[in-house]
Amino acid sequence: GRDLERQTNETLFIQNGMLEVYDNTTDSEKLNLSKKVLNDLNVPYKVLNTEEINRKYKPFHFEGDYSAIFESLGGTLMANKCLQAFQTLYKEAGGVLHDNEQVKQIIPGNDLVTVVTNKSQFKAKSLVITAGSFVAKLLKPLHLDLPLTIQRNHLCFWRVHNDGEGTLEAGFPSFKTPYLTYGTASIEYPGLLKICSHGGPTVDIDYPDQPPNMDDVTKLVTNHMKNVDHKPAIVENCLYTVSPDRDFILDRHPMYPNIVIGTGFSGTGFKMSPITGQILASLALNKNTKYDLSRFKISRFENVLKMKASL
Repeated sequence: GRDLERQTNETLFIQNGMLEVYDNTTDSEKLNLSKKVLNDLNVPYKVLNTEEINRKYKPFHFEGDYSAIFESLGGTLMANKCLQAFQTLYKEAGGVLHDNEQVKQIIPGNDLVTVVTNKSQFKAKSLVITAGSFVAKLLKPLHLDLPLTIQRNHLCFWRVHNDGEGTLEAGFPSFKTPYLTYGTASIEYPGLLKICSHGGPTVDIDYPDQPPNMDDVTKLVTNHMKNVDHKPAIVENCLYTVSPDRDFILDRHPMYPNIVIGTGFSGTGFKMSPITGQILASLALNKNTKYDLSRFKISRFENVLKMKASL
């Protein structure tokens, strides 16, 4: 449902469809798997050939044997507005946000957990840690060394020369394309398509700056689009926190059950946050959840518990 939109009276989801493009010479198994999943879930879709992709969704210009799945129920989440909407409801429910406040230490305890920041300290019966790319640094003093890597991803916005192409008004969808690339219509910046790679170089969280690696997304733009600049007009930064199997970690700390951890979302966490948030809250409140969490447990990794804490 779209309950959050109704509660906040904001448009948070634009239903402009989702297009997944596959190279039939290399990705036919992935195409068939996607169709099977959609069929199993009774999600309506259409399959397009190369000519149909190029005609319906300019500035795409594929040559060769390609297929695409178009899901009319898909679309684009307005990420900043979604975050603001959640924060608004959180504050209306009595929650307090502490922006620009750095966590310096977490002190576990059987009855209360203490969080020390650069401004104050807080005590609670339970604690949920969802600290993104900084989670490993917070957990190592708590005897937990999760096998997480940090990837620097670059969000690139590319100028389209033909007015109207790549826009919502032209019916242009969100998309996933070869080379592990994805993107959205021209929404955030007028006249610019958002086209990005799903992943990037591994970085140290203390030294995260890396020059952009745009080889894959540049291949897409130069080989499979027309009338689009070959260099991005705007480049923004994003950090992925990646687990070895690229699956989530949603679990209690193995030594301190009143500390709950949500991490390892591997670049796909935002869209799942309403569900993962409910799960983490249930764990913190010792309530049952209707979901099978076995695949998200910390115990699937070996040698993560360190009896000597590291700083």
